[in-house]
Amino acid sequence: MTEYTTNKIEKLYTLTVKGLMDEYYQLTGETYFTHNRQSLIRKVAWLYQTRNIKPISQLAKNRIDKLIIDSRLRTKTNLSFNIDVVYNKPKKKKVLPIGTVLTRTYKGKLYEVLVVENGFIWNNTIYKSISAVAKAITRKHWNGKSFFGLK
Repeated sequence: MTEYTTNKIEKLYTLTVKGLMDEYYQLTGETYFTHNRQSLIRKVAWLYQTRNIKPISQLAKNRIDKLIIDSRLRTKTNLSFNIDVVYNKPKKKKVLPIGTVLTRTYKGKLYEVLVVENGFIWNNTIYKSISAVAKAITRKHWNGKSFFGLK
């Protein structure tokens, strides 16, 4: 990189966002839709650095074209694949059988919860979810399945 380019890049850090956008427009003829100063500095600096790079030779272009054609030939295949579409089925809820007694020792005390048709019974109260029972026991939010070791 030339000293001239280095100096121009250093001056970019003194410009405002508007000044950087103007500089980008002068170099490309296009507007750059960002107000991110660092991004603008990087873009304009890159444009300064690549401005004097010689274009690719015709010999190199011909070689690239040949490689592209060769790679297409190598990637063709006569194999056919049967692809089955797999849909994510909703997970079935694991239903605890009615009459099951869940037990848990918490802070040295044994807790027993009975599974009934419309929820869970603990301490003569019906709860709609096992997490509600765990919260009633601990006075904290718990995942009921984790609390009773069902996970």
